[in-house]
Amino acid sequence: MKAQRHVPHLTHLGSGRELLDEDQWADLARNLSLAPRELQVVQGVFDDLKEFAIADDLGISPHTVHTYLERVYRKLSVGSRVELVVRIFAEILAEAQLAEAEDASR
Repeated sequence: MKAQRHVPHLTHLGSGRELLDEDQWADLARNLSLAPRELQVVQGVFDDLKEFAIADDLGISPHTVHTYLERVYRKLSVGSRVELVVRIFAEILAEAQLAEAEDASR
């Protein structure tokens, strides 16, 4: 009989936007040509909020959030929230690799 492995229950460790500090988010927005409101919507996606919750947090309509998401999807050539998160992480890794390469060349 095969032994079963215990998988611990994962708890929420905080919001997704806490993965980066404010300066890192600002750099990311600049590198990806995101407007301030687009960045706020992306951060809401990182917090795993639905459009209604993002709208409530930002004081705008869910339709407006949807419009911002569509713009971000087009800008970053993605088609879903998952692809958006992957694209953001790819950018973060690319920036880290570039910084590492610059440090190594000094």
